[in-house]
Amino acid sequence: MMKLKLSLRSLAKLGLLLNLFFIPIFFLGCTNNKNIPQSKTGIDKIIVDTCKQKYNIDVTTRISGQTLWIYLPLEDIIEKAQKEEKFTERYSAEKIDTDFAEETIKIDYLIRDVPETEKTHQVSYTKDAKDKINRVWKVIHSAIFDIKHSFNEGMQFFCFVIADIKNGFEVKQVAYVPDLKKISYGIILGNEFQHRTVTEDLNISFDITGDKTGKHLEYHDITLNEFLSGQIKQRIKQKFQRPEVDRNIDIDQEIIKTTIYVLKVYDFKDFSEVEFNNLLTNKNSTLGKTLIWKDLVR
Repeated sequence: MMKLKLSLRSLAKLGLLLNLFFIPIFFLGCTNNKNIPQSKTGIDKIIVDTCKQKYNIDVTTRISGQTLWIYLPLEDIIEKAQKEEKFTERYSAEKIDTDFAEETIKIDYLIRDVPETEKTHQVSYTKDAKDKINRVWKVIHSAIFDIKHSFNEGMQFFCFVIADIKNGFEVKQVAYVPDLKKISYGIILGNEFQHRTVTEDLNISFDITGDKTGKHLEYHDITLNEFLSGQIKQRIKQKFQRPEVDRNIDIDQEIIKTTIYVLKVYDFKDFSEVEFNNLLTNKNSTLGKTLIWKDLVR
């Protein structure tokens, strides 16, 4: 199949974020630690060595606080989809902002009804890109679960960055290590794990072009606040852009339910209130922590 020849401008117009990125769901049962080198070096080096030795894949890793970063440089990772996926557009999510500032969580959104239109996803990963991404995921999973040394204790997040260093774009995924364990032990299902893993907005930059080691990245320790803020925003986007809801639902109530669901899943109580601001209707509402935990979602 002929690969797409992409400029940065045409890539931006494609809006690849929700269409492109996938999370392989293979985390069922325990893995075999014979595939992972037993070493007292850091988990970051183990992932680099295993990817190279087992699959001949070059990755760069770095640990920042409780966050493990994995950078995978590839080239020409997308192509025209062999089978177009169809969906119906019912809403336009024009703005969604989440801010975990001090004691108040702020959710600003502008979502409107639009005439129902059938849409299609026209691009997908190439087979080679899928295979390499899937293999790195397996190495990450095995390393996190099978290495029992002290350097792996306390690891809370990992950020997996897939970069097309020929066309100058990348996708970042942030996952919470306890969620990875939950899907592996069957506590949550694959679809829920996909919702919990935060795929950040597509990054398009000339700095990515030719960067084989991720030197352009701003490595930092991802916080729970940052992760939950991104997950709430992502869940709202998916709910209305895919869409996951029918027409004529109460948009305000759906956003309130989504936000509270995330806060309760992660037992997050480091706030005093949540402000919801509908920028289309100028309707504002505030819910205190006590009310959220006592009454709204059971």
